Amino acid sequence: MENFIKERLKSLIGNDNSIGIRDKYDVAVLVIALILNKHEFKLEGGEETNDKVVPTNWNSNADSYTLDLINHLAPGKTFHFKCLRMGNLLLVNAMIKDKNDKIHTLDVDTDKLVKNTEYKDVENLLLNLKEFISIFEYSIINPLVPGLVRIPTNMQEQQPQQQQQQQQQQQQERRPPNNQRDFEDDDPLRVGDPQRGSNRYRGGFNGGGDQDPDLYPPGFPVFGHNPPFYPGQTRGPGVFPGQGGQVGRDHPGFGNIHNPYGGGNNPYGTGLPGYEQRLPRGAVPPGARFDPFGPPTGGIPPSGRGRGMPDRDDFTPPGFDNDHYM
Repeated sequence: MENFIKERLKSLIGNDNSIGIRDKYDVAVLVIALILNKHEFKLEGGEETNDKVVPTNWNSNADSYTLDLINHLAPGKTFHFKCLRMGNLLLVNAMIKDKNDKIHTLDVDTDKLVKNTEYKDVENLLLNLKEFISIFEYSIINPLVPGLVRIPTNMQEQQPQQQQQQQQQQQQERRPPNNQRDFEDDDPLRVGDPQRGSNRYRGGFNGGGDQDPDLYPPGFPVFGHNPPFYPGQTRGPGVFPGQGGQVGRDHPGFGNIHNPYGGGNNPYGTGLPGYEQRLPRGAVPPGARFDPFGPPTGGIPPSGRGRGMPDRDDFTPPGFDNDHYM
């Protein structure tokens, strides 16, 4: 194979660089095309392309190369090769055209393949050619046409192990989190490593996510292992009942004016004061976010600031006249 590539390069380059090599990337693509040619990959187009290794204007693009080849050992298939320049690398992508198939890739370090820029001196042009041929056959040709090339014994031993590792990785990616630490590690929105040793909220009652406050900033106080309970719950008071973030709508600073449920052991409370006719007891589930709509049917009960005050949703922003007109 090495002698075949060198002899063909000599004929392609000639004394006047008739093939039009510009740089080391062109040399690498020619080597790849010759390896494929040796394994009976031919250009599409019939008899006139039998002696061609690369198409006309094969290197006219500034940063990419494209080859569409056929092989009589795989009838009915067209093999699409796309090579891209990236730094010192030539990124080789190969797939069966017009099929929803896997893309096989190989990164070629051109500095380790092309020795110098004296392209006419083919004998001293290439480095590590034998190793590169083996790697290309194993990584690109064999997946495209299984059995076409003979895989070295050491690579055959590595292949099942690599496949097993890939299968384990895929299973790990598909497996849903089964404990709290997995949930932390599985967070797709997290930036950086998960924080360990933090006693922040885990979500819902016993970590179930039911009636879960939507934000728990770091440092938010935790009493016990469960998140705070909500108005009307009999398991005990919350830190700042009312959900949300560190300061919820039922934070004591707001006077509990948005709590539609009374205290005691009644899980549904006593209904929404002033809205009993439209929203009877149990109409709003415990822990639900709710803001009253429309005028109340009765007076608003005392909230520490007297009776008959307008609904708190009608409060004007700070700094405006307190005349309650929009």
